[in-house]
Amino acid sequence: CSAEGMVERARQVNIKLTIASPLAGLMPRGGADPVTANEKAAATTANTGGLLQWVIVHPDVPRTFEQAETVLGQEQCVGIKLHPEEHQYPVREHGAAMCELAARHDAVVLVHSGDPLSLPEDFLPWADEFSNITLLLANLGNGGGAAGDPTLQVRAIQASRHGNVLVD
Repeated sequence: CSAEGMVERARQVNIKLTIASPLAGLMPRGGADPVTANEKAAATTANTGGLLQWVIVHPDVPRTFEQAETVLGQEQCVGIKLHPEEHQYPVREHGAAMCELAARHDAVVLVHSGDPLSLPEDFLPWADEFSNITLLLANLGNGGGAAGDPTLQVRAIQASRHGNVLVD
């Protein structure tokens, strides 16, 4: 489906804004190209009314940090997308740099959570350190990730010091 087609289908059911991250920047697992995907997404969202972007940041791809610095300043970008499971990195080892980036922009961070590389409690040190970021733990309704325990996200929300950890 084209970007325009996606926006039109959303409008048909009274959805005014759609926020997307490019799947090509997340998959295939461990082999995605987030740089090219971010570039295409930024160009597409800039030219498609009703479509907004999550910029993908990958800790092993420094160019994505540079892209985020630029794209986060653009009107069509709503925040940062992280996916430790698809990109195959443990968030507990890389969360600091990504959350520092988010904090510089008062950004929302949408992150896959609930699997071994992305346990919700592993995000708490940075959510607590950077009270100006909002951390959105994705996919609660999806069984809480492969761990299968949706209370992982709920407990992280309850344990956050600033109320800046949410779930979708």
